[in-house]
Amino acid sequence: MTPPSTSRRAVRVDLPALAILAWISWLAWLALLAGMLATRAWHPHFLPATAIFGALLISTAALGIGGIWRLARGPARLRAATWVLLGVAPLLFTAGHILYGLRAGFGRLLVVDLPLKLLLPFGESIFDLEARFRYPVRTEGDTVVMIAEPSPLAKDQVAAMDRHVRTLRERLGGRTSDRKIHWVRGPLMGMSGRASYGTCLGSPAGETGPNGEPLSHLDRHEVAHCVMNSVVSPIEVDPPSLFVEGWAEANSGRDRGEIRRQVWNLRRSGETRPLRTLVGPGWYHAHAGMAYPQGAVLVDHILDAYGPDKFLELYTQCGPATFDADCRRVLGVDVETLDAACRAEVAREAPRPADVAGILNGLKLGPTVEPEAWRTFTREFGEGAARLAEPYEQSRVVLDWKWSSKGPDRSDGSSSRWDWRRSGASRSLIVEVDDDVGTAWSATPSRSFKAVRRERGGPWRMEDAAGESAEDSYDRAIVEIDQNWRNFVTAVPACLREFEVPEDAARFVVSRLERRQEDGGRRVLVRIERRPESLVGRMRSAECLFDADRDLVALSESQDLGDGEGLRTDSVYEEGGLPFLRSKRMTGSGPPGHTREVSWTIVERRFGPIPPAEFTPEGLLKGQVVAATKVEEAWKDPQTFADYYPAPLVAGAVAIACGLGAGLIGGFRREAETSSTG
Repeated sequence: MTPPSTSRRAVRVDLPALAILAWISWLAWLALLAGMLATRAWHPHFLPATAIFGALLISTAALGIGGIWRLARGPARLRAATWVLLGVAPLLFTAGHILYGLRAGFGRLLVVDLPLKLLLPFGESIFDLEARFRYPVRTEGDTVVMIAEPSPLAKDQVAAMDRHVRTLRERLGGRTSDRKIHWVRGPLMGMSGRASYGTCLGSPAGETGPNGEPLSHLDRHEVAHCVMNSVVSPIEVDPPSLFVEGWAEANSGRDRGEIRRQVWNLRRSGETRPLRTLVGPGWYHAHAGMAYPQGAVLVDHILDAYGPDKFLELYTQCGPATFDADCRRVLGVDVETLDAACRAEVAREAPRPADVAGILNGLKLGPTVEPEAWRTFTREFGEGAARLAEPYEQSRVVLDWKWSSKGPDRSDGSSSRWDWRRSGASRSLIVEVDDDVGTAWSATPSRSFKAVRRERGGPWRMEDAAGESAEDSYDRAIVEIDQNWRNFVTAVPACLREFEVPEDAARFVVSRLERRQEDGGRRVLVRIERRPESLVGRMRSAECLFDADRDLVALSESQDLGDGEGLRTDSVYEEGGLPFLRSKRMTGSGPPGHTREVSWTIVERRFGPIPPAEFTPEGLLKGQVVAATKVEEAWKDPQTFADYYPAPLVAGAVAIACGLGAGLIGGFRREAETSSTG
């Protein structure tokens, strides 16, 4: 009897062909991107790049599935492993390449090198693909195409953006381009507020700017990037982020004065940086922080002082290693000269010292408060404050400060000594807490510094910022010194210090103004209340009692902070002569069972000039002084998953090495034809 014949044929997948197809797809993808880059493709259609990329994905997926089957079932497992290892390498390289691009896309440190340049047309292709599904309406103008969800404002906004683009081109010397900008109204690929070559991602459809303007600052900013890209290809130049973001911010629709006042305030808080730092290696490519407002001031200055041709020449020819030399060659000035000119522009727009009476007059008056009576009060209050402030311009004041708090579970407290010196433009302050740690500031036009002592009897460590100008150091120190001076020494009550700018005053209303006679003399009672529509800040209302016989100094102040919390402050002044503050006592109530008390007493007050030597580290600080320059740190993006882009690149290289090794020991041998018959 002849046994039944059996036949078994293995599932056959041409693994070498799939591996070769994966390599061909990857190389074709790179070649296409390089061709797009070389021809400056503007808004590439999604199909070519995504089709070849899809071929890479499909061939690699088929290779992986077929290879796993052969490795599990046989035959020729070594041959299968060889071609799988060699065939997955292109996809691993691509994954690392794309992660590298996402690292830049989601970060702020943007070095446009060759790998990133190759991804620009691919990124725009992906944007084009997603936008076709996500944003169905395209509204075309003369210079832009708005890609968005349906909006009744579309035509008006496109017309407004056309005008904006034409203005920008005129600012660049009348340079024109027939390349239209794709203005996407919303995010793509999880990113928003970005510009990539000829495509930018702006605000959601229908969103408008301040005061009902058709365009938001964000949309103007991002389109400005694309306008520059249409004039100067970003793949050919390497300008500092200060130029890139400065150009866009200077043309975002924000008022020039507003930007310069922003820089002024940031300078006083120590957040600005010297121009040399911003074009140095740590910040040259950082599209973050001060690159926006300081960059806007710099770009405006160069365009105004040297013209668009010089600006574009410097923009296109400068580099991170030669920026200072490039400035000298193109503009005829060095970085320090440019920095000084920008500082002067900012100083011209700096807010002037607050006019207390003028700001208080900006308060809204309640129905029972006569406008003339309020103007009389604010005038007398301002005049009194000025008389009290004048002697302090040349003075030394030392006060002891104590605070304590009690609650159901714990009690706490501390004491400190505050020592101010003031002599014309020079200021200093030393704060010593519990006779232990200390902090000192000194501000003089020639040298300003901050020093910290971290332990009793320890040395004072200077904290000069690296590369900071004398003006910036002075501004930063003055903020700390004068802010504390206003809080502790002046007779102006805390509630009135809420109104440092007119915008603050607009949040409150004067609900009561009453003049009356008491046993101690004439008094003025003022009550202010937060307007219902204003929720900024804690203070809900305050009531102050002023001495009308002594320059309207505040005798007491009560604040309602809401949620059952409140503060009361009582002040005592010197007898005879001007009513200089002697002491204050503030008590506070909080949650049930919680109380707090703060008191400060002036223990020394001397009027008269102070020698300049007392503002130096040697004259101000007692004990050892150690120089410890604060090093300017380079910008670092927060870590994300994209920072692991080297992992797939290394894996791809390992796969090639292992695949070649497996091939050399037998994996490249052709599989023998096998069959079985019975």
